Amino acid sequence: MFEGGWFVAGINLGGDSILDPDGQMITYHMQECYWNLLNNWEVAILENAPKWDGHTAADVLERINEYMMGVSDHGRPVDDYIMDFTMPQALQAFILINRLPAMEKNIIAGTYGSPELYCVHKDDLLKAQRVVMASRMGDLGITDDLNAENGYQRRVLVAELQDFVATKIELQEIIKQRVIAKNPG
Repeated sequence: MFEGGWFVAGINLGGDSILDPDGQMITYHMQECYWNLLNNWEVAILENAPKWDGHTAADVLERINEYMMGVSDHGRPVDDYIMDFTMPQALQAFILINRLPAMEKNIIAGTYGSPELYCVHKDDLLKAQRVVMASRMGDLGITDDLNAENGYQRRVLVAELQDFVATKIELQEIIKQRVIAKNPG
């Protein structure tokens, strides 16, 4: 608590935790009388606030707006990939269908089926991932359960993924070739 009955409430947009350096911090100075409002939320209570990155009140509003509009830390909304014809068609189709409102998505899925999307994360090029969610926040939900249709384990930026394909078999072949290249003979 600050002198005079104030505290700092903060959110790390895009980070896995309040201290994650990959996110963007927003903070508010709040009067002590609002402390109990946080009781219904899962929050970390820190003795000292993380190092301030110099953001202003205007920066807070801009960061919230960008986060809500799906702008990633690379400045690219996930929807931009739909019309980027340099991107794999499997990625474009998945985002296009999975960003539709539920009713339209269900009509298309019932008629044509739901597009599947598989890939690898840049941190582990030998581990297959299935994409199960496209968020307006600018990220994708992935899982290593290749049979899952929903229920992601991680939310990541599109730029963190590669080798987008529409079938498990295609991705398994890419990984197999990568393993062979690493271990010739």
